[in-house]
Amino acid sequence: MKPTLVAAALFCLVTTANVFSQGTRSATIAFRQFVKRLPDVDRVEVIAVNPLLTDDIKNANCTRPGLLCAPDTYPYEIGEVKNLVGDEAKSFATLWRALVRNREQNNLCLTPDHVLRFFQGERMLLESQVSTFGRQVTLPGIGVVNLDGSSTLHLFQEAVMPRSSIQRSSENFKREMMSKVGSKLTVTGLIVDRKQWTLAISYRDGDIRLVDVNLTRVNELINLGCHTAIKVTGTLDYYPGPEPQAGGVIEQRVNEHFYFRAPQIEVVRIESPRKLKPPRK
Repeated sequence: MKPTLVAAALFCLVTTANVFSQGTRSATIAFRQFVKRLPDVDRVEVIAVNPLLTDDIKNANCTRPGLLCAPDTYPYEIGEVKNLVGDEAKSFATLWRALVRNREQNNLCLTPDHVLRFFQGERMLLESQVSTFGRQVTLPGIGVVNLDGSSTLHLFQEAVMPRSSIQRSSENFKREMMSKVGSKLTVTGLIVDRKQWTLAISYRDGDIRLVDVNLTRVNELINLGCHTAIKVTGTLDYYPGPEPQAGGVIEQRVNEHFYFRAPQIEVVRIESPRKLKPPRK
């Protein structure tokens, strides 16, 4: 190899290492500032948000009143607002400060379910979008941050989304969808990446699986972007889950779910995958 090529290769390696090091250092500083060292708070707003799923989602503007922009430009509707004050706010902030960052930034696609706003008097100290069970938050200056499965993470998750609330939403979704089983429907939902190359859409308070879809098509859809809204047409069906096993035998089975078999799929909106912002110089 020529000396100039060797020098160029070494320069690229050093530059890449420096950029990675700066990005990691920037994330560490931001996490320490906005999480670990969050100042005392006396009020916390816990705001539920839901992705906007309408027939005109392709042209929806996330800056419209009543909406907010996810870390890309996908619009979310602002829902129920819960105000925590006094000791309740302080306890919640304590859980926030106990969160641990996952240093492997392997997933920067955040689909928020809540927005948290921390206040000291009238001053807002921090606003963060949260994917509660996706273990992700947003922080100023660096965007999406992944959380580690620390011992306090489940306490934080329960504080944001109590199990009773999740159960109630699940029961409402099941009640609504059971009445539509056997009917041909057209619904719009966000793609949910499932294990083993299966596909589902997040629709209202639950998920609907898409089965018997060509694996090449599944792979294509999953990799389109962080927020991909698709319109699905098919006959809704329901799988009740496995029968109880005699003798206490435990087997790994597919849980109950609603599904479309070999549905028609139309992509209606794509958002580009997000990247970490370059560190400030």
